[in-house]
Amino acid sequence: MNNLWLIFKTSVFNTFGLNKILKKTKEGKLSIYFGIIVLIGVILSYAFSFFYLLIFGDIVYNEGSPELILLIGISSGLIILFFTNIMKANGYIFRTKDFDLLMSLPIKSSVIVTSKIVFLLFVNYVILSFVYFPALAVFAIYNDTSVLFWILSILIFFFIPLLPISLSGFISYGLGFLTVNLKHKNFFSIVSTLLAIVFFMYLSFKAQIMEDNPSYFVLLLDYYFGKIYPAPFAFEGILGNFFQLILFFIISIVPFIIFIAFVSRNYLKANSRSRNISLNKNFVMKELKATHQLKALMNKETSRFFNSPIYVINSIIGPVLSALGFTALIILKNQTPLEEIPGYNPSSLSLLLVGFMILSLGITSTTSCSISIEGKQFWILKSIPIHIRYIFYAKIFVNLLITIPFIIYNTLIAIFVIRISFSDAFFMLMIPTVFVLYMSHLGLYINLLLPRFDYDSDTKAVKQSMSVLVTLTLSFVSLILIVIFGIIGSELFISVAGTLMIVMFGILLMLAFIVFLTYTHGIKLFNKLHG
Repeated sequence: MNNLWLIFKTSVFNTFGLNKILKKTKEGKLSIYFGIIVLIGVILSYAFSFFYLLIFGDIVYNEGSPELILLIGISSGLIILFFTNIMKANGYIFRTKDFDLLMSLPIKSSVIVTSKIVFLLFVNYVILSFVYFPALAVFAIYNDTSVLFWILSILIFFFIPLLPISLSGFISYGLGFLTVNLKHKNFFSIVSTLLAIVFFMYLSFKAQIMEDNPSYFVLLLDYYFGKIYPAPFAFEGILGNFFQLILFFIISIVPFIIFIAFVSRNYLKANSRSRNISLNKNFVMKELKATHQLKALMNKETSRFFNSPIYVINSIIGPVLSALGFTALIILKNQTPLEEIPGYNPSSLSLLLVGFMILSLGITSTTSCSISIEGKQFWILKSIPIHIRYIFYAKIFVNLLITIPFIIYNTLIAIFVIRISFSDAFFMLMIPTVFVLYMSHLGLYINLLLPRFDYDSDTKAVKQSMSVLVTLTLSFVSLILIVIFGIIGSELFISVAGTLMIVMFGILLMLAFIVFLTYTHGIKLFNKLHG
């Protein structure tokens, strides 16, 4: 039991980075500040979930189905847990990074397997709590509750994750088995995540029906969420249907027991197989071809980017959002001609669309972590006999690669759908491009100022580094400056084209300044770095 608790505690500390934080507390009061930040983050997360569910609760209450909010909460929790476990189960159980270390310890493999499953359950309970308990709170606002209701609610909370863990665990194992020898095994993860993001954005766009026809919207909620089993059984069980309650327990427990037995039998085999390196038996030695240094660096940076799903997803959400926004214009134009909207003006709309493109395409940049993500291999980059400017160009190229195509796509839609003028189309193409160039250099320079090479996963480099946070903060400061340029332009010129010209001139000044810093002070910073 002591070994089980020790492994579980170590997994929690390593996963959430608590070991490094506690180590730093000896030097000051970092733990107090960190605890306050975490507490505020948790409270805000629960508050966001509560108020979001409160919107649905008000709708279903007005339509005479106040109890439906509980079904929505349970079903949403099941969906979130299912997809989360598909992406995480392999890393927690079947492809654990600490496998070699744990196997070298004088601990039974059954204890190790149990600790992994307990840890996976713990993570699921944490995630589920952010949806389930706010749903219970909203339910209590619009419905009468009893002591039995709360007892059953708490009891069911501990059983909800069992089925998602079981099903997603089997699927994750199967995907890991199929993709272990695939050359492009990250492609599935990237595409599936992007499709999920696009799907939820589409649902948000279609949510207009909630305002136009709330009765029909409630019927849709009841129909679709009622099909996500075993949510209906848990829902009816909490409300007092004990047959449905027992059925829910059986559906949850039996697959979980089977999953535990499966993991116990395949844990060693799956983790050993994931460490095998497949060889291409059909490899043929070909003549080596020389290429330009810059092209080789671009290929290296592009390959590194697309081989990291978290890097791709974190960087491409903004561009995808912009494309979806412009695609929605086509749908809106088919439903309601833009010319029929009171006060419609293509030039004024183009000004808003340029602002939307700047916001969605410019707030994130691949370069804000492009130095840090080199990690322990940074010394290789420094030892290459190549001009540092080429290294910077290659890293900036990746950011342009994932943004410029979307800028062109959005501009073409504006030309053929909104019928904007040639001058407006020019600014719509050039202003976001110049701003993306500015953000590319800004992110690179900030990462040179605030590098870290001690990451054990791309997630920490991409989402949890100080350089990313500072770049994001400065991007909003830059947006404020652009708004100021726009106000100045509107005061100097009556036409939209004149305003856009001043905005573009202002961004060019910002670009010139950051380019100067990057290729002067930035190069000096690069030479001083040691990975």
